[in-house]
Amino acid sequence: MSRILSTLTVLIAVALLAGAVGPAAAQVEVPGGIDTATSPEPSTEIVIDGETRVTDWRYEDGVFVLQIEAEDGKPITFMSVPSKRGSGGGQANVKRQYVARGNNTVRFRAQGSDPVVTMTTAQSIEEGRVAYVKATTGIDLFRGPATWGYVWAAGGISFLGGVGAVLYYAREFLLSDDPEVAERVL
Repeated sequence: MSRILSTLTVLIAVALLAGAVGPAAAQVEVPGGIDTATSPEPSTEIVIDGETRVTDWRYEDGVFVLQIEAEDGKPITFMSVPSKRGSGGGQANVKRQYVARGNNTVRFRAQGSDPVVTMTTAQSIEEGRVAYVKATTGIDLFRGPATWGYVWAAGGISFLGGVGAVLYYAREFLLSDDPEVAERVL
């Protein structure tokens, strides 16, 4: 009987680890092949308008460093608003900078815990387009919208934890000849 309970305890521990690691590992890949576990540099360029694009970017110490390629020189408006829930007003970082024809490096200070910088030109506004980049600075176990998979995983882990606790106390009770242990367990 002791061997069966020990085996069940080990199997439950393995199942708990698989239940905890599986959803976190599954978070890395999302449709489109984008890795959401880090703050990546883009693998494709981001189009601001028909003549201007972000070819590369990174986020360092609260500053976005953007590599912008322009077919013609033009002003670009950059904006960052602190991420808050709900409506309201407040401070925002706004910068209008002229970019020359060719490759340009633009530095822009962003706000918030998961900062976003938007970029517009006169042409992009006419086209109804806004370009943006977002850096993920926090460490979250689950990213993206909540799904029923998370609910099932959390429920399964909780259930297995409860089964493990019951088996542990049942083992204590069954293997002990001491009446005080029986009183403590029951």
